Amino acid sequence: MDDEPLEILRRVAKHLKSIHLPTQAGEAKRPIKWAEKAANNIEDYLSGKKKSLDTAFALKKKRAPTKENEHIALASEVYKLRLAGKSWIETYDIISTKDYTVTDESTIRKIFKKHFAKLAADDVQLDED
Repeated sequence: MDDEPLEILRRVAKHLKSIHLPTQAGEAKRPIKWAEKAANNIEDYLSGKKKSLDTAFALKKKRAPTKENEHIALASEVYKLRLAGKSWIETYDIISTKDYTVTDESTIRKIFKKHFAKLAADDVQLDED
């Protein structure tokens, strides 16, 4: 990577840290909070504590790991059980013995409802093939 942009960032951070609120004679210099925060964010990036300026300035939200694959597997299993004629109570009893992280019936129903259309469409496509 070209060192020039990094040197510019170092200078910007140094300049931001030098900005202070106007004070009266004899008062200690007080940094402007936003300037100090911006300088610290740049320094975090330059030191490698943050991988990008976006993360240093929290411009990109960290995505929580999703359980999407587990939810699809869960919905698929519920779909098969319901097609086999199992009631919701029977389906819940069977699902609750498995190693899914979702354990409450209302959440299982919501996950199933979310994925039902795709599961049914995939099922119809398999029948047509």
